[in-house]
Amino acid sequence: RGCGDVPLVNEQMFSAGFTEDVRQCAGLIKGLLHEGQPLIALGYSLGANILTKYLGEEGAATPVTAAVNISNPLDLNRVKEYMCRRTQRAVYNPVILKGLVDYYGRNEAVLRSTSKAPSVEEVEKCRSVHEFDTKVVVPLFGYRDLRHYYDDASSARLLHNVAVPLLLVDADDDVITGAPYRDPEAQAAVDRNPNLIFALTKTGGHVGHLQFPPLRFWRALTWSDAVVMQFVEAVRQRPCLSRPATR
Repeated sequence: RGCGDVPLVNEQMFSAGFTEDVRQCAGLIKGLLHEGQPLIALGYSLGANILTKYLGEEGAATPVTAAVNISNPLDLNRVKEYMCRRTQRAVYNPVILKGLVDYYGRNEAVLRSTSKAPSVEEVEKCRSVHEFDTKVVVPLFGYRDLRHYYDDASSARLLHNVAVPLLLVDADDDVITGAPYRDPEAQAAVDRNPNLIFALTKTGGHVGHLQFPPLRFWRALTWSDAVVMQFVEAVRQRPCLSRPATR
């Protein structure tokens, strides 16, 4: 979808709530696997939200065997409020916004093939991620406004319908999402669904969980990577873990 220096080939850009790519890929990959081979999905940050939303939409119909989330924002309206704090607004918002504006600039010609897309000059005037979402994502995806977009795209509202084992890893000091699992509603959703496994660490930041001392001077160990591999190995060795839990 135009990310990672891969050019966008049609006007369909990504969004926090667009799950069709995951749906298509999951079906395609499942068809390439041998019988009994698990399909385990892993999502980081916004990708974790998209993955979880997809799993909630599909329920037991998904071909995914099990999944892992790292630093899922869960509730985009809550994250919006958190990102308005002084530190987040001054330090993290400009970095994320620059990536989005650069993305739009690289793919403007394709995106502008639809009359709903703003000019790159208009996009460059954005001063926050939420302003970018309002000017770009809301019209391109047919939402009424920013609230409508964030309500629809938030994966928290679909946690109850996830029907495969899902490991959710988050840090209490996440500087981007504000540790959404501290929210009582999110905790209650996890408690109500036996397919959800939640791990909240005291530290770790956003998609961090670095361990010390580092393996090499330039390469730190990542605690979450080890946890992910333990979970994957458990699913691989114990097929019963991949069956939806009885509700």
